[in-house]
Amino acid sequence: MSKSEQPVATVMVEPSSLPVTRNAQPRYPDYAPNEETQFIEAWHVVWRNKWSILGLMIVAGVISILYANTRTPLFRASTVVLIEPNINRPLNTQEVYDPGTGTTDYYLTQTAIVRSRDIVAKVVDRLDLASHPDFNKPLVPVRSLSEFLASAMRLEDWLSTPHDKEPVLTTPDNGTTVAALREDVITRVAELLSSNTVPRSQLMRISFVSPDPRLAVSITNATADAYIEYGLETRLAATQRASKWLAEKLGDVRSRLEQSEKKLQTYRDQQQLVNVGGVRTLTEEELIDNARRLRDAQKKKTDLATTYWKVQQAGNDPRKLQEINELFGLALVSSAKANLISAQESLKQLQQRYGEKHPTLAAAETRLQSAQQTLLEQLLQAAQNIRTEFEIARETERVQTQGVEDKKNLIRQMDRKDYDFRVLQREVDTNRQLYDLFLTRFKETDTSNSYETINARVVDPAILPTQPFRPDKDKILWVGLILGFVFGVLLAYLRKLLEQTVHTIDEMESLTSVPVLSVTPLVPGSLRRRNLAGKFIEDPRTPFAEGVRSIRTGIQLSDVDRLFKRILVTSAVPGEGKSSIAATLAIAFSTTERVLLLDADLRIPSVRGLFGQDKKAIGLLELLTGEAKLEECLIQDKASGIYTLSVSKVPPNPTEVISSATFNKLLQTLTTQFDRIIVDSPPVLVASDAMILSRITDATLFLTRADVTDRRAIVSAIKQLRQVQARLIGAVINAVDMNRNSYYRHSHHYAQKYYG
Repeated sequence: MSKSEQPVATVMVEPSSLPVTRNAQPRYPDYAPNEETQFIEAWHVVWRNKWSILGLMIVAGVISILYANTRTPLFRASTVVLIEPNINRPLNTQEVYDPGTGTTDYYLTQTAIVRSRDIVAKVVDRLDLASHPDFNKPLVPVRSLSEFLASAMRLEDWLSTPHDKEPVLTTPDNGTTVAALREDVITRVAELLSSNTVPRSQLMRISFVSPDPRLAVSITNATADAYIEYGLETRLAATQRASKWLAEKLGDVRSRLEQSEKKLQTYRDQQQLVNVGGVRTLTEEELIDNARRLRDAQKKKTDLATTYWKVQQAGNDPRKLQEINELFGLALVSSAKANLISAQESLKQLQQRYGEKHPTLAAAETRLQSAQQTLLEQLLQAAQNIRTEFEIARETERVQTQGVEDKKNLIRQMDRKDYDFRVLQREVDTNRQLYDLFLTRFKETDTSNSYETINARVVDPAILPTQPFRPDKDKILWVGLILGFVFGVLLAYLRKLLEQTVHTIDEMESLTSVPVLSVTPLVPGSLRRRNLAGKFIEDPRTPFAEGVRSIRTGIQLSDVDRLFKRILVTSAVPGEGKSSIAATLAIAFSTTERVLLLDADLRIPSVRGLFGQDKKAIGLLELLTGEAKLEECLIQDKASGIYTLSVSKVPPNPTEVISSATFNKLLQTLTTQFDRIIVDSPPVLVASDAMILSRITDATLFLTRADVTDRRAIVSAIKQLRQVQARLIGAVINAVDMNRNSYYRHSHHYAQKYYG
C-alpha cells in the first residue's frame, strides 16, 4: 500500500504530552472574581446599557415634570414662639400650675397642645374659616395614578394648573349642618397645621400649609396667639380651682385643729397635769435615792447575815458566844476582853509575889471576876445588838424595795400619760401646721389671681411667603431621574441575569472545560463575509488578525509533534462565523506551511464566496464522483497563497457523502500533499456531519459567538462531540464587542493604541 493510500494513524494517537485528549476531559476552575473585579463588571454592565438607562431617566424626568405641573402649589408660613420655663415669681412658693417646665417632655407636650382641637377651634372661629373658599373645596385633589397619566396625555390639563382656575364655592345641603361643617374644617386645619421644636433651644415653630399664602400667614399667627391665650387661661383656671379647693380644705383643717386642741385640754384636766416633764424628773431622783438606800440595806444585811446566824446558833451560852470572833471585833467587847487579859496578867504576877490570903491577891481575883462578868455581859449585849441590826437591815431592805417598786410604777404611769399627752400634742401641732400651710397657700393663690405670668411669646411672626412650599419641582425632578436611573440599572442587571449567552473566557472554560485559544473582536458589517479574508491579508495589524494568529499559535503550542494536520472548525449553531475563522486561520498558517482550506459544509457552502471564486467552477462533489481531477478542483488564492477545495453543487445526501470511503480516502490523499488542512464543517446541532468529520480529522476547533449563542446549545454541542470522542483542541469566542464587553475593554483599548 502506498503512502498516500494508508489510513491516517494520527487520528487515534493520544500522546500524554497533548493538553486535550478524546478520553480525558480536563476541568477548569470556576471563575471567581474578587470584589474589585465585581465592581468593575457592575460598572461596565451599567455602561453597556447607558443609553437605555439614559432613556428611562429622560422618561422619568418628563413624567416628574408633568406630575409637578399638575399639583396645586402650596405655601407654608411659619411663626416662631419662645417658651420660657423660668418664670419670675412674685411669691417664693411652688407654682399652682406646674406641668414640668424646662424638660424635654414639656416642650414636646407644647407642640402637641398647639395642634389640639381646642386651639384649632378658636382659630377657625376667630378667622371664620368655615366660610372660606379654600375650606369649601378639597385643598389638594387626590387622583389615582391612572387618572394622572390620563390627564398627562391631555396637553391643556398640565399647561393650565388647577391653581389658575377659580375655586368653586359649595353651599352645605340640607343634610349638612353648620356644626358638622365647622367640625370638618377644624379637622382639615389640624391636619395642615404642624409644630415642632427647634433643636437645642426653647423655640417652637408653628407652620401652616395652604394654597393661599395670606391665609397661611393669618392661620399661623392666629394659632400662636391662641396658644398664648390658652396658656394664660389654663393657668387662670387652675389658680381659680386651686383657690376654691384651698378654701374648702381650709375650713376642714380649721375644724380638725379645734377638735384636737379640745381633746388635749380635756386630757390635761382629767389627769391634772401641770408639767409632766418636771414631775417625772423629780420622781426619777427619788427612785435613784431609794435604790441607793436599798443597796446599802442589802449590803449591811449581807454583812450581818453570817454573824447573825452564829449568834442565833449560840443563843445565850457564854462559851459559844466566846467562839464567835466577829463579836470581839466590836469596841465594847474588845475593851472588855482587854480588861480581862490585864486582870489575868496582874493576878498571875501577884500570885508569884504574895500568898493566897494576901489582901492584894484577893483584890486582884475580885477584879478578875468582875472583868469576866463584864466580858460576858458585853458578849450578850453584842449578840443582841447583832440581832437588832440584822432585823433592822432586813426591814429596811423590805421597805426600800417596796419604795423602789412604787416609784417605778409611778414612772410607768407617768410615761403612759406622757405618751397619750404627746399623741394629742402631735395631733394638735400637725393640724396647726396644716392649717398654717393652707392659710398661707390660700393667701398666695388669692394674690396670684391678679398676677398672671406669660411663659410664651412670639419672637418671629409669620411673613407672606413668596415661593411655594410644595410641589418642590427640583426635588420631584431629581427623584424622578434617580428612580429612572435605578429602574434602568435594575433592568440592565435583570437583562444580564436572563442572558443565556457566553461573554468571557472564564465563562466559556467553566461551561465546557475546553481551553479558549483566542478571542476575536467583532468585525464591522462592511468587512464581513467577502472582504474579511482580503482585509486579513491587506492589514495584518488589526485586532481581528491578531486574534486569528493567536488561534494559530495556540494550535502550534498544543501540537509540538505536528500531529494535528487536519483541523476541523465547527460550531453549535449557524451564523457564528466559523467559515470566516476557518479561512483566516488557513491564511495565518500559510505564511510557513502549505495549507488547504476544505469546504466540508455540503449544505450551505461558503468558502467559494469568501474568496470571490467563480460559481460555475468545479469543486468537491465533482472530485468525489470522478467527474474531475484533483488538480482541476484545487484553486490557489493569489493574495494569500492558500489552496481551496470548495463546493459548487449541493448533494441531496450530504451525510452519506461525508461518511463515504471515497471522502475518507480523498482526505488521506490531501494529507500527504499539504502541511495543514483546515476543514470547514456544518454546525454540530444542525447536522451530524460535524461529528463524522471530527472522527476523521486530527483535531477539532470549537467556535462560539459572544453574546449570541445560547449556553444550552454550547453544552449540547460539546457533549455530542465528546460522545464521538472528538479531539477538542480548543475553543474560540468570536465576534466579541470589545466596546460593550467590560471583560475585554482594557485589552481592546491597548490593542487599538498598539495597532492604530
